[in-house]
Amino acid sequence: MASTDSVIVSARTRCARHRGPTSGFCYLCFRAELEEHLAQENPSMRRDDVIRLVDEWMLAADRPEN
Repeated sequence: MASTDSVIVSARTRCARHRGPTSGFCYLCFRAELEEHLAQENPSMRRDDVIRLVDEWMLAADRPEN
């Protein structure tokens, strides 16, 4: 699978197209790159399954630990 660093670099590059030069990236660009990398690494997955999986990951990341 793509490394975390490559997803971050891709998100920054994507984000720079609409935000200009920046050291960060927006949520939408990060999510789009995460979905793209996941789809490329798992070509047998349907695109809606990729989107659902990323949704689950993002929701889990927002939940406080019990």
